[in-house]
Amino acid sequence: MAAPSVEDVLIHVLPNFGIDSLKTEQKLILECLVSKQNCVAVLPTGFGKSLPFQLYLPVVREISENSSDWKVLVCCPLVALMQDQVEKLSHIANLSAAYKGSSSQIDDNIKDGLIDIIYASPETLVGDPEWRNCLQKLNIKVIVIDEFHTIAICLMLGREIRCPVDLMFGLPNTVNDFCQIEYVEWVKNTMREAYKNVYDHSGQAAQRQKLYYDRGLKVRKFEPNCWVWRWYPPKVNQTLGLGWTGPYLVIEKITDVTYKIQKSEQTKSIMVHVDHLKPYLGRNEPNNWVLNNTLNISHQSDESLNLDMSVGQALTPVVYTPERQITKTRIGRTVRPRDIYSP
Repeated sequence: MAAPSVEDVLIHVLPNFGIDSLKTEQKLILECLVSKQNCVAVLPTGFGKSLPFQLYLPVVREISENSSDWKVLVCCPLVALMQDQVEKLSHIANLSAAYKGSSSQIDDNIKDGLIDIIYASPETLVGDPEWRNCLQKLNIKVIVIDEFHTIAICLMLGREIRCPVDLMFGLPNTVNDFCQIEYVEWVKNTMREAYKNVYDHSGQAAQRQKLYYDRGLKVRKFEPNCWVWRWYPPKVNQTLGLGWTGPYLVIEKITDVTYKIQKSEQTKSIMVHVDHLKPYLGRNEPNNWVLNNTLNISHQSDESLNLDMSVGQALTPVVYTPERQITKTRIGRTVRPRDIYSP
């Protein structure tokens, strides 16, 4: 009689975990584990990367009759994550899970082979020779590196700084045809490909985030030498504070959404997003030191009065005059344009 497939077994196993189906990536990971293939999964946070190796033992026990003593070793650097997964797996029938170091009784149960999914930190697995010897006596079929620092470091730096767990304390005695050099080269190539994939797509992710950020901004445009108010949240908490400070002089337009402004000639210029600016509509404009300095230089260099007048006209401050549009409600009633107030 042919052994049942993974798809057939999942129909009976998944209800025990409270889910109806697996994602495509999760199914691929599980199939790699069942077929005894190495697998590196780089997936977003909260995607469900832990579910495939948690399903491994219930699935293989339905497929193979000699898998009752098989174990899964999970190397995880976060104690809180191990506690959370062990607590969730405690509600699954015919499946036991525990992490090393929770209690002396749990440690004895792990050594006696009573725990199916064994969680432990990298320091625990490497630092105790007696513990490593006990693990080698168990029939460990799958070694999982879950949320391991090697993955994050390699994706950031393009290289790994820790050896794989199986090279640190050895493989089970049941594995004979294992070449460490070949495995190390496979790990290096896989991690380099993962790093290149993340690096190539990081620019696209940055552009997408900027697009979402700029999508809801207010349509405002300011020209150099015009005055604006700046939104400053700490001023809101003050008594009678409106949150707007200034006025500031627009020195330069960096991009469509970024401006360089300056409050006075003695202060430093700052970069501000256009959402934090609004036009200055006061009657008495402050002293424009940029315009005055330019005019003084022009007077000193040119003796012609006509030339000075042309320079003064060219550098006339830009006055922002917003358009007052008439709006209507959903039932067609005309709404009178509101009076614009500027502090």
